Amino acid sequence: RRGPRQVPAWQDLGLVGNRLGPKAALVTIVEFSDFRCPFCKLQADDLREIRRRYPKDVTVVYRHLTNQGHSRDAAVASECAGRVGAFEAYHDLLFTSRDSIGLKPWTVFALQAGVRDTTIFAACLLDVAVASAVERDRAVAATLQVRVTPTLVINDLLVPGHTTADSLEKFIRAALRSRELGAR
Repeated sequence: RRGPRQVPAWQDLGLVGNRLGPKAALVTIVEFSDFRCPFCKLQADDLREIRRRYPKDVTVVYRHLTNQGHSRDAAVASECAGRVGAFEAYHDLLFTSRDSIGLKPWTVFALQAGVRDTTIFAACLLDVAVASAVERDRAVAATLQVRVTPTLVINDLLVPGHTTADSLEKFIRAALRSRELGAR
């Protein structure tokens, strides 16, 4: 695994994807992830903890880097949940129910995540634009030479592989200091 490296035009990465946290956050973490990846589940837990520690300063933007099959289908379903305002609940449910991905209907996950209108959700699953959004994320990851899930882009720094909450905190503090110095 290669270490962290700088990413040019990193601000553009956070303009697309499902945002978990405030738009005006000083630190944007773009996560390339797959719902079936066990290390991505650990990363999701660590990112939730970081958002708890830095509720105003950190936002996470979820982007997909999936294999085909059930991973891709889970990504599409999560995008549909996002369209009806339930991305975070669906995201959390998929990670806690990884063993059920591909076995349980997507609408059952949707109901469990609080989606009220499963008709709209089910129609969304067939929308080619949603599948294109998942493929767009794969293309962006390929451009960045992201090869592992999870991979994080913390402001301008690409960090491959699972990053613990304590390590994330170090990156966040450095990013906040950098923003502070840049504002002077």
